[in-house]
Amino acid sequence: MAAGTDGVSRTRAQTAATASWICFLVAGLGSAIARSNRLPLVGDALAFPLMLTGLGAGVMALTRLKAEGRKRILLPAAVGVMLNALFLSVFVTNCNAARQRVMPVSELMSPYAAVMTGSSSTAICVSPPNYTLHPPPGVGLGADFVRTFARRG
Repeated sequence: MAAGTDGVSRTRAQTAATASWICFLVAGLGSAIARSNRLPLVGDALAFPLMLTGLGAGVMALTRLKAEGRKRILLPAAVGVMLNALFLSVFVTNCNAARQRVMPVSELMSPYAAVMTGSSSTAICVSPPNYTLHPPPGVGLGADFVRTFARRG
């Protein structure tokens, strides 16, 4: 048990519950600062593991409720789990959307299309749009992460 600021000793579950929402705050602030300095990949690389850590700490604190009681555990842990889960789902959704935007369209359709004119058929080249060089702008929280690695090949 560690001593708290009010002189009362804190249990591991209380510390983990507090850490769960603090990880969310640090991830959000770190990501915002990195994005304001035009380093979105650094922001995403910082936010993702912190959100996972916060989610894990909150779940660990919630599993210790029965053994250590609800006092100073339930509310911080529940808030931390909900915030981290919400932003992780946004992160994953944006990663999937960015991945679909930068995927070559040639995976979905053949680059050659047959055109029927009368009794003869002619093959013409249909080039798909190249989203890998100039993808549409992402919506943040993971989109820049996926787009940067998609450009590298």
